[in-house]
Amino acid sequence: MDDKLKKVIQVLLLQEGPTTARHVASQCAISLRSVRTYINRINDIKPCIQSTRLGYVIDKQLANSVLQEQIDLIPQSAKERITYLARELVDQHDPINIFILADELAIAESTIRGDLVKVRRLISKFDLTLEQKGDFVCIHGTEKNKRHLLSSILYDESTDSFQTIESIATCFPDLDISFIRETILEIFNAHQYYINDYSLMNLVWHIAIAIDRIRHQMLTTTAPLKQPISDHEAAMIAEEITQRLQDHFHIQYHPTETYELALLVISRSTRFDMTLINKYNIVDFIGEDCLRLVNRLISDINAYYYIDLSEEEFFIRFALHIKNLLLRVQTNYFIRNPLTDTIRHNCPLIYDVSVIAADTIQKETGMIISDDEITYIAFHIGSTLEAQKNLRHKVSA
Repeated sequence: MDDKLKKVIQVLLLQEGPTTARHVASQCAISLRSVRTYINRINDIKPCIQSTRLGYVIDKQLANSVLQEQIDLIPQSAKERITYLARELVDQHDPINIFILADELAIAESTIRGDLVKVRRLISKFDLTLEQKGDFVCIHGTEKNKRHLLSSILYDESTDSFQTIESIATCFPDLDISFIRETILEIFNAHQYYINDYSLMNLVWHIAIAIDRIRHQMLTTTAPLKQPISDHEAAMIAEEITQRLQDHFHIQYHPTETYELALLVISRSTRFDMTLINKYNIVDFIGEDCLRLVNRLISDINAYYYIDLSEEEFFIRFALHIKNLLLRVQTNYFIRNPLTDTIRHNCPLIYDVSVIAADTIQKETGMIISDDEITYIAFHIGSTLEAQKNLRHKVSA
């Protein structure tokens, strides 16, 4: 809220009865016309000022709530300020004045400059750079990397409940998130593609960010990669999804956006009918190299920890997961996992088993597996251990 709006509220709060526009104007050092303009703007936020024949009367309870809400919107901690600055800079086409940022955050200019050093470290992880020229600052980098930064920030803000449509809708109140989810599921089902809940929510996140950026003219305009999409079915799914989204949200996807959506479809789903896959024909779906890797992973885990993961249902789902994991690493499309720290601290042994698996994958393929992907491996291992534990309490009959 503008400081002059706050000043108008504070002047009225000091009065015991109706206050004339002339008194407000003199106390705030503004014109009579500005008084009317400012009061209209305040009432747009919350109707707390009434105009009477004797002057303006303010509802003190409502007015105080307006001031408090504005205070609550200001980031209070250093971490909150870093996040705020990163999002603000990514959302702007032009450089922003440092003094304006300082006023918005109600902090000193020297503090802002210190925070920007931390912002530079944060965005460098996404191949973005922070450029300062005099009192102006901006972020440079590709639109794709800016979206990866936004995705990371949004996941961090939604750690406790990111696997719900409601939490995504909270981040994007102007988007019909349910429509996005239902569109994905309907088209996937029509093409007999399978996607688990984690991957589905991750895909919804990516699409929501893309739509929001397109709406604000933050477009991916680089040419698509020359390498064609090998999975023609996935390419068709991406085309159908983007067409539905364009019609519903009245936006225009760039071909690069559609190409990258196809890569997301490939790396987060499978086109197999799970009921037709068994331990003997799984090689037809994942290939011999991947099958050897999965067998090596299960063998190593058994050798290190004496954990038997050879049960058929686990083997099939785990093998398909590893296949998609390898595709994600190859295409640099990763699934964020907000439960990484929780699993690492609450289930250290299961996480350690997953680290061993990731180490084996790296030795066999040369691919480095992220902590988020390690945690998804832990989910698979933990779920089958839980099932094995439950079986011990069953009585044969």
